[in-house]
Amino acid sequence: MKKFHSFVLPLLITIVFAGFARADQDDGKPARRLRADTPVSGTWRARDELGINREFVDWYTISEEQGATATVTVEAEISPFLYVKGPSDAAGKLHFPEDDAKTITVEFVLAEEGEYQVGVSAGKHGREGRYTVSLSIGSGSQPSTGIPTNLEAELTARDRTLEDGRNYDEYEVTFPAGAQVTCDMGARNESGLDCYLFVIAPDGQVHENDDAEDASPWGNRTDSHIVFVAQGEGVHTIRCTSFEAGQLGAYILNVTLARPLPSPVLDLPEVAVGATIEGQIVRSDPKLESGKLYKAFLLRGTPGEKVKALLEGKNGLDTYLYVQLTSGWFAENDDRTRGDTNSEIEFSFGTDGLAIAYCTTYDADTTGAFKLSVMPGPQLWGIFVGIRDYPPGTNDLQYCDEDATLLARSFKSKGLLNDACAIVLTNAQATRANIRGAFEQVARSANPWDHFIFFYSGHGMQSEPDERNTDEADLRQESLYVYDGELQDDTMNEYFNLLSCKVQVIVLDACFSGGFADVISRPGRVGFFASEEDLTSNVAMEFGAGGYLSLFFREAIEGKADTNSDGMVALSELSHYLYKEYAARAGEATSVTNEGVDGWQHLVHMRSVTIDTELFPAVGPSRGGNAPVGTPTTQPVDNVPVDEF
Repeated sequence: MKKFHSFVLPLLITIVFAGFARADQDDGKPARRLRADTPVSGTWRARDELGINREFVDWYTISEEQGATATVTVEAEISPFLYVKGPSDAAGKLHFPEDDAKTITVEFVLAEEGEYQVGVSAGKHGREGRYTVSLSIGSGSQPSTGIPTNLEAELTARDRTLEDGRNYDEYEVTFPAGAQVTCDMGARNESGLDCYLFVIAPDGQVHENDDAEDASPWGNRTDSHIVFVAQGEGVHTIRCTSFEAGQLGAYILNVTLARPLPSPVLDLPEVAVGATIEGQIVRSDPKLESGKLYKAFLLRGTPGEKVKALLEGKNGLDTYLYVQLTSGWFAENDDRTRGDTNSEIEFSFGTDGLAIAYCTTYDADTTGAFKLSVMPGPQLWGIFVGIRDYPPGTNDLQYCDEDATLLARSFKSKGLLNDACAIVLTNAQATRANIRGAFEQVARSANPWDHFIFFYSGHGMQSEPDERNTDEADLRQESLYVYDGELQDDTMNEYFNLLSCKVQVIVLDACFSGGFADVISRPGRVGFFASEEDLTSNVAMEFGAGGYLSLFFREAIEGKADTNSDGMVALSELSHYLYKEYAARAGEATSVTNEGVDGWQHLVHMRSVTIDTELFPAVGPSRGGNAPVGTPTTQPVDNVPVDEF
């Protein structure tokens, strides 16, 4: 059970996790060392260590070279679970098999120097049985091959596998910033391989493609084709695999680079944010590599500032616009909307606050008059609060601080949030004064057209009935239990009233958080709450998250809620995704009231905006997301009765 500030349940959490912590103690069986390619057989029995569900666990150590890839496989008579702990990881991660399978395989990189621990778990309390655990060690990605040009290779059963069982090859390639990269993977020698291609950028952004359709240079529709612009210089990982597990065969990989824009030059006419300039494209202007005539302007703003560049043609001129940062990154646009031949790009300035606009036309050798405007764009401001480590006297939680840092990181990695607009408060930083100060900072800095999100993962509380709480139907006051005390729903409403942002979102992953729905008291507000106002919420241990809402909301921001692939997440898409995932992966998560009445955890959603409101721009399937991984089965965390202790 998660985030419940009372006497009994904190004891439950502490004892449950003590079983996991005992791996470092000496009172159980000594951990055995796992050696590569040397399977070990074992038996779960009553004298074993206990895991978080009081199940039997046998512990093993891994001592291999730092940077190697470890693959641990457990085959058992019953469905096994697997704990993995790094040298500096006090909590570790728990992995679940798919569909109660009797085999589980977990692959991870030995990123730290030192001894790793894996716990082979019987999964549930009281189960006994036999198992075999094995370890294989890989060297990680294949060394850089330079730019692969018509590289011939083959997927075989000996290759490493993704979590869904597909074999794959990997290549590390360094691309210069601003390069337009084209990657093609095609079946070779009539192998019939149905290709699937990933390119993982240095910042973690994932480009992927299944079928090239008509874009394959070899004419096969099931080849894979990716085109993207390298956002910054660094090592990119190219992963070649198949559409389905078990598909093997020969393939060819070809990568080409192009530079559609000249190297950045700063000695240009300047256009400041909020200004407009008019010009004329004439025959004597320079040409791009494509043969198009262009005029270039230096745009000057502040680092991280999000703006919109609009290029409008006069007398029917069909415009085309490029915007390039000094780092080499660029974006391009032909028509701002269907039927509108003007061009528009929304972007954020880099660390130097400079960008170059290349004003050109759709067709080569076309001339005409134009107008270029640079307008302030909406910024997203965010306050992200997560508390895992509470002061003595209050039980700690798992993963809640990571919920806050990971969500902020997801917003940033998708280009939705700048560092200057993000405030992250974790553990001892998450005091009432600091949270109020964060709201005051946003109130001073944000514009009325900006968007705002407040996120919290931690303890929640509900008071006893009090006749003075006349604004509460049940006479109870809900509050967030931050590091130094309570933060009530009425106080949170006052904080939101400080803001003038056009769209304001509140996301609370805490017990009784549905009681904060009255924060949705003014137009422009949207709320997502982890549970109803009289029910607790759970730690999503099986997913390595502090709560289900934290995990599902982060997935939505990373692009999974963009169901129509239009690059934006509308409120309708976000709410649908959250409801769907709650039902699919948290549908059996039980909950309880302060009086001990059992219930189930459900999402609470409130809004004072229209259903088509665009909250945050999202990354579509061809531009982002993650390599497919297995989905663990949902296991309620609170499945051990309190009276067993």
